[in-house]
Amino acid sequence: MQKIRTPIKCIFVNAAAKTIYDKHPVYYLAAYLKSKGVIVGYVQGSNHTKLVSEIEAIAPDLVLYSAFSTDLDGYVSFDRMLKERVRVKSVIGGPGPTFDQEFLAKSTIDALCVGEGEYALEQFIDSGLTSGNNLLFHGQTDLTLNPLIADLDSLPFPHRDIVYEKDPVLRDVNFKLFLTGRGCPYSCTYCYNNLYNRVFREQGKVLRQKSVNYVIAEMNECRKKYPYEVAVFQDDTFIHNKVWLREFCERLPKEVGVGFLCNVRANLVDEATVLMLKEGGCYGVSWSIESGCETLRNQVLKRRMSEDQMLQAAELLNRHGLKHRIGNIFGIPGETWEDMLSTLELNIKSKPMLAIGNIFVPFKGLELTQYALDHKFLRPDYLSRLPKNYSTGSVMEISEELNLKMQKLALLFPVLVCFPFLYTVKWLRRVIFSLPRAICKALGTLVYGVRMWQLYRVSSKPVTAARLFLREMGGR
Repeated sequence: MQKIRTPIKCIFVNAAAKTIYDKHPVYYLAAYLKSKGVIVGYVQGSNHTKLVSEIEAIAPDLVLYSAFSTDLDGYVSFDRMLKERVRVKSVIGGPGPTFDQEFLAKSTIDALCVGEGEYALEQFIDSGLTSGNNLLFHGQTDLTLNPLIADLDSLPFPHRDIVYEKDPVLRDVNFKLFLTGRGCPYSCTYCYNNLYNRVFREQGKVLRQKSVNYVIAEMNECRKKYPYEVAVFQDDTFIHNKVWLREFCERLPKEVGVGFLCNVRANLVDEATVLMLKEGGCYGVSWSIESGCETLRNQVLKRRMSEDQMLQAAELLNRHGLKHRIGNIFGIPGETWEDMLSTLELNIKSKPMLAIGNIFVPFKGLELTQYALDHKFLRPDYLSRLPKNYSTGSVMEISEELNLKMQKLALLFPVLVCFPFLYTVKWLRRVIFSLPRAICKALGTLVYGVRMWQLYRVSSKPVTAARLFLREMGGR
């Protein structure tokens, strides 16, 4: 594809709450559009009135939003406010819009981008902001999809500067987040990758990975501008390709020389893989149990792994000194209190550095959401009652008593796994579960924050570290 003939001014807008996580969609899309001659910028802020004034002063031709499901309502209201003062086209993308396309009809946003946005936005801009594949416009029902980008090495390095110039916390923190590829081959029902794979199965290989050469060059390029001591790889499938992993782990210590964290799956963890990770400078991993109940885990969530596989993975990680964090889900359709306690007990057996428990939020488009509707665990009006985070209760059709107990368990989960005697000693268990919800949240947040800080080896300037801490705690 050629450079866009008529340069236009494009602004990425982050009108949601600030987080500790890098803005990968902005980095990638900004880099690609910039390489095609588009003038790109970035603004962020939770004060929408002030943000609209800032955009008005810039006078862009196009504004772009990247949203999760929890952000959709906020961007709908923001765009309506923006359009009252600024004549500008707007496009929204991300996992939320991709799988909740009906919201577009109720908004002033001009188009919705389904899936990857590089080719779609290039086509949209080159058409004079009128058309493009992967884009859904008002009144449109048919959607033509571009092929998935097969060669990720053909893309320019992510353009971090655009965000870091406006966000000194992400710029100055001593860890940086990276993606080595795109796609996930698994079919977990609580994850958008399940549906994404079905939608794009005819558009090319879903699971793609950058070459080791590219990843190392990208890491070094970032390190020249923004020094960091820890690399955090956010790929769901970081250890999937063992040939790639071996080369990466052999070269990383010599050519970059930073420690790193990554995500793993228990069924992919063996001793050879753990030793490779150690050789490469990995000191910690994140993985998931999700549920201690085999029926829920494998038939409802479709995790397709046994308890033995998970305990063996945990034993290997512990034996070789790799710190690990475990993720879990509560509020699974049909889950009982006994099922929830089996999840806690399996986490305790696994002896992680940190374990977290999130309450399932039935976002539109998820297979698990449809399962809950089909089996009457969820009322049809659930979208009007969705919580804004993963700890404020379930909208499933369960008793108030179970809902409150589940909330306390989720909030206390880091505490109970780190200090299991609080659960195994019966009178202490009764005491801790009798605490008010606010105290449960305070205890869980404290342990979570301390252990996360240790896992990420946060050693930034005190001001940066404090601001980072407040961001992370604000989302819990």
